[in-house]
Amino acid sequence: MRSLLARQFFCFLGCIHRDHVIPAKKETQNQDREPSIQFRLRESTVQRLQSEEWMTEKKFTVGDRARVSEDFFWARGAGGMISVPPPEVVTLSGTWDCGLVREETSALGTNTVYWVWFDEPQYDADGEGPYRGGSIWESALSLVHAGDA
Repeated sequence: MRSLLARQFFCFLGCIHRDHVIPAKKETQNQDREPSIQFRLRESTVQRLQSEEWMTEKKFTVGDRARVSEDFFWARGAGGMISVPPPEVVTLSGTWDCGLVREETSALGTNTVYWVWFDEPQYDADGEGPYRGGSIWESALSLVHAGDA
């Protein structure tokens, strides 16, 4: 099981990469002038990562095996793997925090969702599909350990 520090580190690397933050050049002259754009970008990224939103531990990480609750409204009991969503989904839904989770607001409320690639294609609550993957509420997912069936 990965530690909280390791998860935050990988999230940090993903956010740095996503934001294209580059190190600021060392300034030796004109120390009174406004900080460079690179410094401001780096500083804002660090502040964001230190905020409560970025410091909370994620329940799952990429590659974790998970099972959907039998009580969930679709993909009941399905097994699968936590993954980053495909580019087509990101285009439609917008960015995901560290490429892994996002807040989804619907008539059922606001829920944290993960992208899951199913072991077996699943039909949605309306009988449409089958779908090879989908966004599933964090509250409906449970971690499957190596020895679990």
